Amino acid sequence: MKVVVQSCCGPEKVYGLVARKAAWILAEQLKPGKVVFTCLPRMAHGDEEARKLVEENPCITIDGCANRCARSVIEQSGGKPIVSVTVVDVLKENRQLMPRIQHLKALDEKGLKLAERVAERLAVEVDYLLEE
Repeated sequence: MKVVVQSCCGPEKVYGLVARKAAWILAEQLKPGKVVFTCLPRMAHGDEEARKLVEENPCITIDGCANRCARSVIEQSGGKPIVSVTVVDVLKENRQLMPRIQHLKALDEKGLKLAERVAERLAVEVDYLLEE
């Protein structure tokens, strides 16, 4: 069993970029081999392989904002997010990490730190999910 992480796409939105970076940090740096990504567009278009992945494994969603698009797509695809966070909620606890929008292809230092904070928070959840 692996934990599936799905971040929002949030095109042209800084919090979406933070969510994607947090998912990458979680899967590639903090919990490699234990966490896998899904592709949000594949999920939204009903891809059978992606749907099966979220139906058979515990899911974590990372959304940029309160719209919770990633969570919604996972649920519509038959998955049940066990843990769901928004970047905005984590930012409320870490106001000093408010990212500045320089350009939407890369995060500034605060944005990177915020992504790390989101990923670190979720790494604890991954450990808990895999213990069950």
